[in-house]
Amino acid sequence: KEDVDLLASPKITKNGHEYHWQVVTAKTGGGQWDWSGLKTDVDLTGYNKMVAEVIGPDGAQFKFKVNDQIEVAAHGTGAPVQVEWTAPEGFEWNPKNQTMIMFPDFGAPGVGSEFIVTKLELQGEGKETIDLLAAKLSTSNEYCTAHKELVILKPTTNQEPWDSLWIEVSDSVVGYKGVKYTIKGTAGEVIKFKAGDEFEYDVELTGAVQSGVLDLSAKEIKANKMAMVLFANPASAGTGHEIAISELVFLVELPE
Repeated sequence: KEDVDLLASPKITKNGHEYHWQVVTAKTGGGQWDWSGLKTDVDLTGYNKMVAEVIGPDGAQFKFKVNDQIEVAAHGTGAPVQVEWTAPEGFEWNPKNQTMIMFPDFGAPGVGSEFIVTKLELQGEGKETIDLLAAKLSTSNEYCTAHKELVILKPTTNQEPWDSLWIEVSDSVVGYKGVKYTIKGTAGEVIKFKAGDEFEYDVELTGAVQSGVLDLSAKEIKANKMAMVLFANPASAGTGHEIAISELVFLVELPE
């Protein structure tokens, strides 16, 4: 057995929640430009528009590079910034370079040199929108870090005390010894980790990034179990009840 990353390529069922992906990328050193890339192998013929939303440090510059051909530059404001690109007449996708890349340029590396990409879509007339934040993520070198986060939230119209979001994997998780998580959410709210009737853990959120390991060594997980259920329980439905999950892994062995 190997550790199972529940965020790698999950099947997600929203059951009273909404969710979206976001990418957090930061520069820790190196040259003027370093990059994080998101690549899709989908046929992009007919797609002619990119729409993005990015939160970055006030005044810091960033770029999106489309298909290794077109660069779109913008600046952070500390608040969400909308970025759009429309293909020029005669533009054709190179199938070898179907990549959208964000280049963060922080002037000087250091604390706070971080961007959060909350939306990155490709659109085309008569085409189904492609969410590139669900695509494969890579970075240029050790001076640029990036990770994807699954953000779950409770809509303002949902007044139920508990609702769930299912995250399924393709193989049974029987025999695993623990679940490692890294999350961030509104201080005082609670997230419940549960798989069937085998285990159930409540974790109170602090408002900061927090990590932990759920001990499953004394639990008996049924052979057909292939899912983790997340129950978000805000005190009441409303704005701000978001939980960002950057790590959720079934562990073969508990860490020492």
